[in-house]
Amino acid sequence: ENELPSRWRFVDGEREYDWFPAGTLGEFKNGRRELFSGRDLTNWYSYMRGRGRESDPKWVFTVEKGAIRCTSEEPGALTTYESFDGGKLEVEFRGVSADAKLGVRTGCKGPCGAVDGYLMAGSGGEFSASGGTNRWNAVSVDVKPGKIQLVNLKGELEIRRVTLLKP
Repeated sequence: ENELPSRWRFVDGEREYDWFPAGTLGEFKNGRRELFSGRDLTNWYSYMRGRGRESDPKWVFTVEKGAIRCTSEEPGALTTYESFDGGKLEVEFRGVSADAKLGVRTGCKGPCGAVDGYLMAGSGGEFSASGGTNRWNAVSVDVKPGKIQLVNLKGELEIRRVTLLKP
């Protein structure tokens, strides 16, 4: 009787989107798999320059109002725990600061992290996009086998959807 619905529908003034509570992210539905719940960072770990994996004492990555909030406190990245075989990745983000820039990397193998605001060298596809302040942007990236990484290259930004489409 007190169970949460398996997904909720939100309207933010610009569009409607689904919010998936933690624990419901593991399945493809209609060829899509949500990698961000809108509630927490389940499925992701942080990697901070000079601190390493899962050490984010300055709270660079948080979840607020259904979006991942990335501050410019220090360079860092969010990386999936899981590796993927392919497909297409769709990411919706917006700049909170005018200089916001998001990096998306696929095909990460081994430890994946950010160094001095740039993506670490290694195999994998890399993509970056700048977002206008407070305007939602969508990017689509081919997923290479391996982990997926979101890097806050510059400024402050928010990410509200990270969706994997079946290959």
